[in-house]
Amino acid sequence: MPCHAPGVLTLQCLQVDEPLYFVDFLREPTFDNETGEVIEAHPSFYESIQGGLPDIRKRVEALQRKFNEESKAVKLELVLFQDALTHLMRISRLLAMDRGSVLLVGVGGSGKQSLSRLAAYIAGRSCLHISLQHVSSTNLDLDYAECWHLGFFVPVVCTLHSV
Repeated sequence: MPCHAPGVLTLQCLQVDEPLYFVDFLREPTFDNETGEVIEAHPSFYESIQGGLPDIRKRVEALQRKFNEESKAVKLELVLFQDALTHLMRISRLLAMDRGSVLLVGVGGSGKQSLSRLAAYIAGRSCLHISLQHVSSTNLDLDYAECWHLGFFVPVVCTLHSV
């Protein structure tokens, strides 16, 4: 039965060969032509990617190279396989929201910190890294006070050791 028959909805009509992905980091920064000032450093327009994950991978690899050029302390060497890309898209979407937050749980070395750093960069946020050796409210209060002094929402990457 053809998928385009009027009033007929079959399982064949509902199946999609490849999933459709929507991201908001496809566009380059916009500049004022006269002054050269950056008008919008991270334009956020959700758009579908017609090429699927290969096109997303190319864009994210370009953003990763740009991050590595701009970052003095941390260099990212991510292998962007399918799960890493889909997680990066989710994290980036959450961090771009007002008051967006995400709790990433997993084994050490799985890429949580690196994906979070890259997603924060993509969303136009600076990232604060807190490493807790022993959980005490005084140390944590001081670290969060540092966030508030920056004057805007800051994604916090918090790792726990020996808790």
